Amino acid sequence: MFVISYAMLKLWDEVLNTARTLQLTVLTITTIISSFMLYLWTSFVLGVPEVELFMNYIGRLLRKLKKSI
Repeated sequence: MFVISYAMLKLWDEVLNTARTLQLTVLTITTIISSFMLYLWTSFVLGVPEVELFMNYIGRLLRKLKKSI
């Protein structure tokens, strides 16, 4: 997973000028989100039961958010 995170970092580093704060923030956030999604997918494939609990929690949270809008 570290290799994938590093590859995402280098990919975005080539696209964005990370000398500025906004681009560096975008780079950091997208790398964190993609790494977390890869972690969840890998855990789901390996059959970790906590992933299903987490996905149910996110589903409930999104339904509540949808109701409030």
